[in-house]
Amino acid sequence: MAKKNSELEEAYDVLDKLSADEKKRLEYETRQRAIRDYNIGMLTAERRGIEAGRKIGIEEGRAEGETLGVS
Repeated sequence: MAKKNSELEEAYDVLDKLSADEKKRLEYETRQRAIRDYNIGMLTAERRGIEAGRKIGIEEGRAEGETLGVS
């Protein structure tokens, strides 16, 4: 718990310093937005990849079942 308080205090200090300098604050916000956009893009790509893999697996399973005579 003490570590969390220390981390919160450090984050508050950084935020306080950034908010005092508008240019730095805007740079910080731009960087945070870029990080969020990247993370969302990666998550979306992962979900699409998983879905594509499932579809391929289903198709391969059906083809294998047909080959083995299982319907």
